[in-house]
Formats: sequence, C-alpha cells, structure tokens
Amino acid sequence: MLRAALLGGLAYAILYFPYPAGSLPVRLLQGYLNAVARASTWGVWLFDRSVVARGDQVEGLFSLRIVLDCAALDAHALFAAAVLAFPAPWRHRLAGLAAGTLGLAAVNLGRIVVLYLVGIRWPAIFPFMHEEVLQLAIVLSAFLGFLGWIVWTQRRVRA
Repeated sequence: MLRAALLGGLAYAILYFPYPAGSLPVRLLQGYLNAVARASTWGVWLFDRSVVARGDQVEGLFSLRIVLDCAALDAHALFAAAVLAFPAPWRHRLAGLAAGTLGLAAVNLGRIVVLYLVGIRWPAIFPFMHEEVLQLAIVLSAFLGFLGWIVWTQRRVRA
C-alpha cells in the first residue's frame, strides 16, 4: 500500500506540477489533450457530422474543451501506481499497464462522447454528469480494471 501511495503521489506531482509555459512537459501534456480531442470527435461524429477538433476543443452542436482533468490521466496514474506496486512478475505488470492504459483511454473517450451528447440534449444536467456521475465512472473503471488484472495475474502465476 505504501509503495502504491508513493508511486501515485509521484505521478500526481509530475502531472500537476506548475511547469513553465512552453516547457517540454507542458507541450507533451497539451499534445495529449489535443489527441484526446481529435479521438473524441471520431465517436461524436456518429451523432453530429459537424463536429471538429481544434487543438484541445471539440466543436460542433456543443463545445467541449479537453483539459488535464478531462483526460483521465489521474485515473491512469492511480491504476499504474497500483499495478506497479503489486507483487507480480514484471511481464504481468507491463501487460497490465498496457491493457489498463488502453482500456481507460477507451472508457474516457466514451465518457467524452456521452458528455457531448448530454450537452446537446440535456444541458441542464451536464455539470452533474460531468463532475459526479462520469467522473466516478472513470475511477470505478480504473478500480475494476485493477481488480480484473489481479485476478488475471494470479491465475497466470498459479498456472
């Protein structure tokens, strides 16, 4: 537990450190946010053919700006810290990191598509869905992914 807390704290410190504007970490994080916006438009396009990504903006019938908290990197950090701290063979940890990262990214893209649709159809509940319901969904996804990985890795170790 202590190892996971330390790794998670380190990841959060790296993510939320106040880097100077234009520094490499800021450019990398901004590039990731832009990529999340672009990838989100693919899912939104199924419902709104006018949608486009401009930098970290998703624009169409509704507009969303993808900021650091919207990228689910905090959930990724918690998941990674838990997997890396768990006593399992390194090949299992690396497989878990890869699968969990892809899974959380997919869930987050789905979350953004749902938020876009809520913004179009039910704008009054957008803040509640954004800050409460779907934020919890990301955290639960990370937790359930970690539990699934534990079951998977324990079966592999016993075999």
